Amino acid sequence: MKDITHYIDIEKLTAPVNNLEAIILLSTGKEEQALKDHFIDQVIINTNEEDADKAKNIDFYIYTNKNKPNKFNTTYLEKIFKSVTYKFLSVPNNKDFYFHPHQVKNLTEAQLKFYDFTHGQKSGPNYSFFRILHDLKEYNTSLMLESDCFLKPGWINNTWNYTKHCNGFWVSGAKYSGAARCDTDPLELLTKHINGGVCLYATGDYHFQQFIKLMENFLIDVMEDFPAYPYDYIIPMMIWAYVNSEDTNYYQLGRYVEKYYCFNNLISNLSVELDSSLDPEEIFRLYKYKILHKKPFSYKKFTK
Repeated sequence: MKDITHYIDIEKLTAPVNNLEAIILLSTGKEEQALKDHFIDQVIINTNEEDADKAKNIDFYIYTNKNKPNKFNTTYLEKIFKSVTYKFLSVPNNKDFYFHPHQVKNLTEAQLKFYDFTHGQKSGPNYSFFRILHDLKEYNTSLMLESDCFLKPGWINNTWNYTKHCNGFWVSGAKYSGAARCDTDPLELLTKHINGGVCLYATGDYHFQQFIKLMENFLIDVMEDFPAYPYDYIIPMMIWAYVNSEDTNYYQLGRYVEKYYCFNNLISNLSVELDSSLDPEEIFRLYKYKILHKKPFSYKKFTK
């Protein structure tokens, strides 16, 4: 493990104070037009007066790869948010990929030499995650969203209130609540991690930004043994490693991160393909979400 004292002075850590200042739509650049329209429809249908009142003080960003132009209809977003801005990532071509293990096995020797697997088989999102969080360091707290989200009225207002009054977090989101299982993983990462693509982050917290640098180095080390892991598996792995360390600094940081790695009930995560046929209204009956991360089985307007 990297020496954490190069990144964080344990004696200077303080409790985080959060205020929602930015909302970020993460775009792969490969979404079908129907999925892009789905997201905008969800915002239009489910943004009430209280949401709009909070939105006027929030900046909205759409992050995508500059090599993959991908336009959303931002007319309504521009009416309610303080600003709407496209941010284009400069992901190197040899890092811009997302492979499943079986795909890697079928790569040619030339392809294996071309692709840089430093950030693993899911290099595109793994590499981008750290660049985006660093880019948002001027915003106290940022909400990440993906296009395959379903919303409910109050999605901005309730998230704003939670952020303001929950008494602090570094990361806050949803663990997986769907039908998929992975019984062979002793850390239960599938069901115990917070989904990173639809999640709140304390992006303006100096020590969190330092922790993100430490996290990227940890991820790079993990990729040597677990190259298929996504970036959002890394924090629970760090917590486990740190709280089981005999080094006092690691132990104290592990307990601190564990406290401020917070599950919340505003967001629900059923984003595995296995759950795509579930009706969002049935999920709402069980979980009463404000933001649901789930692949649509069709792009109809579920919410009336």
